[in-house]
Amino acid sequence: MKSLAKNQQVYRPVYSDILAGFSVFEASFLEGSGSKRYYIKHLKESDYGNLESLTFGYEEQAREKGLLSEEEHLKSFDELGVWTKAEELYLETLKNDIRNLRAQVADLVVKSQRELYEKELKEKEKELEDLAPQRAELFTITIETYVNKKRNEEILRSSFYKDSRFKTLSFSEDDYGELTHSEYAALVASFNEKMSLFSDYHISRLGLLPFFINSLFICKSNPFIFYGKPVIELTVFQAELFSKGMFYKSILEQGHSPPSEFYDDLDKLISWYDLKSRAKGGAAQQDVSSSSGNINRVSDAAGQGKSYVGASKEEMVEIAKAEGLGTVDLQSEAEKLKKELGKDTLDIRDMARLHGL
Repeated sequence: MKSLAKNQQVYRPVYSDILAGFSVFEASFLEGSGSKRYYIKHLKESDYGNLESLTFGYEEQAREKGLLSEEEHLKSFDELGVWTKAEELYLETLKNDIRNLRAQVADLVVKSQRELYEKELKEKEKELEDLAPQRAELFTITIETYVNKKRNEEILRSSFYKDSRFKTLSFSEDDYGELTHSEYAALVASFNEKMSLFSDYHISRLGLLPFFINSLFICKSNPFIFYGKPVIELTVFQAELFSKGMFYKSILEQGHSPPSEFYDDLDKLISWYDLKSRAKGGAAQQDVSSSSGNINRVSDAAGQGKSYVGASKEEMVEIAKAEGLGTVDLQSEAEKLKKELGKDTLDIRDMARLHGL
């Protein structure tokens, strides 16, 4: 379990920062100055709400500067014929198709079925990759991009403090405005590098680890007991980690535990939890008319179960484990039934019998 020990070593400092509600690091952003200690506050939903309230002021500033909204730009482009309403609608449809295909790929268990959707997904993603820049190059700065830039700048400024109690900001509005381009770029790079540790990718993996899950089990699923403060006072990262942990805990409470070797590969462990979750929800039979290959079933002692078109034996073993069922190779069972009935081929009633119907 060397990989588990290594993963826990990597994620314990991340966990510590999440519990503390801030991150600390030494850096030198200002040209000609030495290294200083900075405290990056992990924001709460209320913090983001306060920052969003500044949006209307930023919009007014943008209008005063003569900027146009994205909708106004698109209307002008359509009138000029450089980017029509039909092209905009097609691009939105393409984005929607990609979202739907990603959801379908995530829901499919059987590799051969998933590959059909993955192929179409790659084709549409490539088309979007070609079209999106054509649209983007038509735009100068819009009201929306101006507002977004100003909001992000304020989020950044509001995150840096001189102390862990968040009493004094590291940069006043005047100091912030006087930063050179290179100083600001260094500030952004350092902030992004530190905050990348708290992405959904990392929080999903942190939530799997025993040192976190064990604590979650003894807090009675109560975030106040776990963090010692009301939910509205939780940082976004604290709330997300607790939510991820509750999802994993709900799977473990079914009475199943992941194979110990899965802890050496957190991606495989996440897949195991996802499979368990779909099994718990009673995933419907998956079928694709153009699929080819074996048809296998998972079934219980009474012969009830589900069929999976194109599933390999290895996939069926994993599905059966997740659903607490046994596996049935329908090709072998079909041959047995032919011998039992003295038939060369099976009719629809015989096939229904094989499927436990």
